[in-house]
Amino acid sequence: MESSNSAIKFMIYFIIVFGFLAIGTELFRIVKLTVDIKDSFQIILEDAIELAVEDEYRKDHVTILRPGECEENFESMLRDKYNLDYNFSPIGDSYFASPFIFESFDVNIGSYHVDEVRQRAVQDEGGHPSARVKGYVEVKPLVIGVDANIKIPFNIYAESKRTD
Repeated sequence: MESSNSAIKFMIYFIIVFGFLAIGTELFRIVKLTVDIKDSFQIILEDAIELAVEDEYRKDHVTILRPGECEENFESMLRDKYNLDYNFSPIGDSYFASPFIFESFDVNIGSYHVDEVRQRAVQDEGGHPSARVKGYVEVKPLVIGVDANIKIPFNIYAESKRTD
């Protein structure tokens, strides 16, 4: 009787330890995926802003952004990075369970004024071109056998202070 109790205890401990290990592994994967998505979105958004800044203003040390071009650049780079179609759904096998959902894409084109004393354009305080993208994507769980997908939200802000 004593050995059967030990075997049952061992099996219970094994299941509990394995369960915690599986949950920990899934949690680590989701945290890493969240950080990777946010980092790559940050880089893509900064690049999209830089490519959409009008160069003719830079010679006057002012940055003004073309908002439509910024959004097009962002979408194009995002599709290339994550192998997405035009609806932002993954193409082929992917750990993303759904398309990327964008709740908002806000662009500040930047602002400036003409300094009468120095006779040149000056970027307004807080008037640098910037963009913010908000949304989420769902990923498939690997370890935990749940039918529900895991939602990863993102809220990324980037701006360009480069004026040369």
